[in-house]
Amino acid sequence: MTFVPVYVGDRSQYREWPVPAGTLEGTPLLSVSGEPGVTITPRGDSTATKTLAGGYSIQYPNGPVGVRDDSAVVAPNGTFAGPVAGADATTVKNTLVYIAADGTLTLTGTGNTKFGVVDAYLGKASATDTAVKIGVFA
Repeated sequence: MTFVPVYVGDRSQYREWPVPAGTLEGTPLLSVSGEPGVTITPRGDSTATKTLAGGYSIQYPNGPVGVRDDSAVVAPNGTFAGPVAGADATTVKNTLVYIAADGTLTLTGTGNTKFGVVDAYLGKASATDTAVKIGVFA
């Protein structure tokens, strides 16, 4: 599940947060204090694999320079598009969006934490993604 930027928020608010192992760019998550955000970079200890001609492959570090191995750069504001469980073309702007314990975004509030609001409905720009303004609660 990757969320992509639609409207960039205030870049001066981007921060380095500790994140779980394997966290990639575009991952919605909560800080240790419960603040919603989306990763702008992969985790500092991230690696990538490149396959070369002849079937050879190499693995190399691709985490951001200067970021701790257990952390990533996170945007706590802005609008990002990705899958939101329960959202469809009839979901109105400013509908609350929640994050579940497994990191998925949903319109179901029970047992989940507020994450943001719908900024553009499913189907406006994509058949599979809903734009969510993070850190804003209707």
